[in-house]
Amino acid sequence: MALNVLNDFSFLTFLAGGLFMITGIIYKFKPPKKMTWFGAMQLKAARSSEEAWREAIRFAVKPIIVAGLFLTVVGLLPIFFSNFQFFTFLPATTLILATSLLLISSINKHINSLFDEAGNRRDNA
Repeated sequence: MALNVLNDFSFLTFLAGGLFMITGIIYKFKPPKKMTWFGAMQLKAARSSEEAWREAIRFAVKPIIVAGLFLTVVGLLPIFFSNFQFFTFLPATTLILATSLLLISSINKHINSLFDEAGNRRDNA
């Protein structure tokens, strides 16, 4: 098992995965105190109320860390398997964007299931 040099795919996915994990860990141990435009959830459903925004932050921690681990592991594949050595910038960018869209979609779906458009908690009777 020979280690190959990091290519664009490995570098980008490994870097994005690390950033996702760091973001998730920061949200877990030091979440933002109030809604701001910097460093917080900017989904329309999450911004509908303070409670919805806090729930979005709380819920997002685990999926963000899992996505980071996924991207990191995928980024390591070209190093250990020569079949992946030709993956370049475009597949890496596509994978990162798809992962980000999946995260946004899952967080938005969760918030929409708990809160109405005005930001009031739904009755789950």
